[in-house]
Amino acid sequence: MSIYRVPRAGTRPDIAVRKLLQLGGRADLNDWMRAIGWSGTITSFERDIVNSLTRCHVVRIEAGQYVVTQRGRDYAGPVVGAATSTAGQVAGPRHAPSKAPLSARHMARASLVREGALEYAQIPSRYGSQRVAHKAKVRTA
Repeated sequence: MSIYRVPRAGTRPDIAVRKLLQLGGRADLNDWMRAIGWSGTITSFERDIVNSLTRCHVVRIEAGQYVVTQRGRDYAGPVVGAATSTAGQVAGPRHAPSKAPLSARHMARASLVREGALEYAQIPSRYGSQRVAHKAKVRTA
C-alpha cells in the first residue's frame, strides 16, 4: 500500500479541501459539511475526510475551526471559486471599417417573369367588408 503525502485528485478529501479554500480557508465543521453536501454522520466525516487531511498536514484545527495550511494552499493551487481582482485596461476608441460601395455583383438578380404573373396586384382584396388594393394600408374603426 502506498502512502500519499497529499490527497489524490478527485477523491472526497481533495474535493473537501478545495471547498474549504472556497469558503475562505477557514470554517467550522457544520459549515464545511454543508458546503460539500455531506450526507453522512459527523463521525464518518471526521474519520474519512478530516483525519486524512490532518495526517497529510493539509488542514489543521484551530479553536474549533478547520483551517487550510500553507501546504494545503500550495497543493490546491489557485482557487476557482474565489473572487480575484484584475486591473483592466481602459477601452480605446471603437473602430468601424468604412462600408464598401454597393456592387451589382452582390445584389439579387432580376429574374424572368412570365407575362401576366403580376396581375394579381391589380385585383383588390377583401378586408372584412372593405375592398383593399394590393399593399394598401387599411384603417379600422
